Amino acid sequence: MKKILLFLCVIFVSMTDAKSQTITGAPRACGGETFGYGLSSWSSGTIYKWKITKGKRSSDNATEFCGLSANITWDNSLGNDGKIQVYTVSDCSSSTGTLLATLDVKKFDFPQGSPMPTTNGTCASSPAYPSLNCGVSQDIDVWFMLPLYNNTDYNQTNAYDFTPNLDHVSLPAGWTIVSGALISSTYVCTEIANLPYKRIRVTVRTDGVHDGDVKVRVSRNCGGGGILYGAWSMGKTFSFAIPNISISGPHEFCSTETYSIPNLPVGATVSWSATGSIGISGASNVNPVTVTKITDGLGTLTAIVSTACSSVTITKNITAGYQRSITGPYSLCLNTWGNVYSVYEILGATNYQWRLERINGTSPTHTMMGNGGNMITLSVGNTGMFILYLTITTPCGPFETNFFITVSDPCDEWGMFTVYPNPSSTELKIVYKTDESNKATNERLLVRNDFNVKLINKKGKVLREGKTSTNNKGIVLQVADLPNGIYYLHIYDGKKISKQQLVISH
Repeated sequence: MKKILLFLCVIFVSMTDAKSQTITGAPRACGGETFGYGLSSWSSGTIYKWKITKGKRSSDNATEFCGLSANITWDNSLGNDGKIQVYTVSDCSSSTGTLLATLDVKKFDFPQGSPMPTTNGTCASSPAYPSLNCGVSQDIDVWFMLPLYNNTDYNQTNAYDFTPNLDHVSLPAGWTIVSGALISSTYVCTEIANLPYKRIRVTVRTDGVHDGDVKVRVSRNCGGGGILYGAWSMGKTFSFAIPNISISGPHEFCSTETYSIPNLPVGATVSWSATGSIGISGASNVNPVTVTKITDGLGTLTAIVSTACSSVTITKNITAGYQRSITGPYSLCLNTWGNVYSVYEILGATNYQWRLERINGTSPTHTMMGNGGNMITLSVGNTGMFILYLTITTPCGPFETNFFITVSDPCDEWGMFTVYPNPSSTELKIVYKTDESNKATNERLLVRNDFNVKLINKKGKVLREGKTSTNNKGIVLQVADLPNGIYYLHIYDGKKISKQQLVISH
């Protein structure tokens, strides 16, 4: 009975050892490298037979042998197909046995690097890269990070090499390597899932002309397998192109103002020009430049910035004399509220003085709210054509503008139509209104969508005619060749005739 119990105990121990045994040693290698391998545990008196795929025992080049450990030299053709298998056998000459442990050995793999982030965090003190100056050679420290996804696979220490030469650094044309190093410390980047990584610094010297990417890669000396290189990192891009620049200065001025381009690249030249209501005073190739008013109105300031590497054209629209235009409805209904007229506010303006007059200069019956500011509400108690004047006290002095308004009664005569612009210089447009304020009238537009118009001078002569069609629900009259003056527009909508006074002004 004691002998049976002892026998079972030996079997149990042997089975436990078999389940717990593993092969120790590097799971990654490259062709020509030699690594030591062994068993995590063994039993006295047991014969262990090794079978090697894509490698040999370094002492005798054997691919099958017995023992507890061995130095294995991997074939130069090693890919991801290396394997070590250990069997227990009755004697070493036996070709069969019980598989005890397996270790798959893969070709050495490299992490692919990437430029260090340029925002601060635990990934590192972020590098600050200077702007590249065209025509100027500069030394720049470029930083990369190499992730260590698996510390065992990469071994972290002495797993790969970096030498600051063109085998390990890719540069734009004309650039050179000054120095570089693989930093031995290991860092952790909490922003990227607590990723451990190493850093590479390479100092490069620009040629002042060529754009491009700086990249790095690491290598490993595989002995008989030669040098194995990893993939190139993602590139850190550098450019001598002129950075985003703009013209600095006010959008409006009275008579003279200074404009400039801040942060003009070193060695850059600038050529200024101006069109419209403004001109250049003095030299046009200096920064800043002096701009003067030629006349009230809109002008465009243009700067061409050039370096030996590139050029860029930038513009700025400028109003000389604080020009403003009144916005609001052209056509009103008699004695109605909610008619708003306004202009954009002028910085520094002290008063906005509004007034309403007939064509002959007399004042109609009207109520105006908000006079003195840049927006008013107007109700008119007479029908006809009127001129809304606005005088603004600006830092440049008084500025006056005007706006023509037609008031009708009954309201639905002109309430159904929009005629614009009034005054007109090139063309006059007549269309049905479709806004919510005329909703009651618009309900009829589905059946009343055809009308015709006549433009008549003071002598009653018809100068222009037009008619809507199925495909064109509006009318456009060309008036560019008509002399300045007052005209009358008749709109024939079924049996109804609507009349409006217009002004042609070139």
